[in-house]
Amino acid sequence: MIGRGVTEGAFRTVDVRVAALGILGTVNWVAWWFDPDHNDNLDAISHQLADTAVAGLLDVSSRQPVDGPDQAIAAIRAQPPRTDVALLRTFALSARRDDGPSAGRGPAA
Repeated sequence: MIGRGVTEGAFRTVDVRVAALGILGTVNWVAWWFDPDHNDNLDAISHQLADTAVAGLLDVSSRQPVDGPDQAIAAIRAQPPRTDVALLRTFALSARRDDGPSAGRGPAA
């Protein structure tokens, strides 16, 4: 997914392996600190982490300021396919999966 985003120009040029491992490391650590008994909201956390991951990959170097809604709509329509949205959905869906009785409680001992 990250390589595709780089190829399509939605993501900046990065080492795809390092980017993927960095995101996976971030997501994996949630199991250590997530605690539903302390009002942690899994949906909010998954969206924030996905948004942070995507924001770190997006290529914003070619974006130009726009003047008014017509230019904003034209700029949105000119963008490549939304790989970032697909990535966000992937993270959100995988965070909602229940992997068993210890899900969200840290690694099993």
